[in-house]
Amino acid sequence: MESTDFLVAIALFRSEAAKLRSDNDWSGLVRLFRAKESNALPVDLLLLKAAAIQLAEDSHGYALTDAKRALEIAQEVDPFGTRPLIEMGYFQFAVEDKAKEALQTFDEVAKECENNLIDAICGKAKVLKELFGAQAALEYLRGANIRDSEVIKALILDFSMDD
Repeated sequence: MESTDFLVAIALFRSEAAKLRSDNDWSGLVRLFRAKESNALPVDLLLLKAAAIQLAEDSHGYALTDAKRALEIAQEVDPFGTRPLIEMGYFQFAVEDKAKEALQTFDEVAKECENNLIDAICGKAKVLKELFGAQAALEYLRGANIRDSEVIKALILDFSMDD
């Protein structure tokens, strides 16, 4: 029952936040976060909180360090998520004026995204092979725009042997 109440509360919170965001009412968003202060926020709301603190005319007592902390918590909650890292990179670049750190962060997230894309492409190719045969999978893999992936090269070789 308690988890259902939490999910309902988060859904209502998201709804209120979405309305304020669609109105570009960043100060209103900050007020909402301040009124419902909680460390138990999902990643999407932590990222929105960080953005609202940065963009609000009136931060209602929040400082930029609170925005950074929200981004850090988002990374802790979702250590394999790329969105918290992307937002941290922008924070490092635009707020902290730390271009070298931002570059390192963006390099890290780009590599993670590339790995995820390769996994998705390989998974799709395996499904295509199962459903439509090796030729369909090979056509898809050869058309995939991934630079020098050893995993994809190995899959092409494997599927070519089946053909």
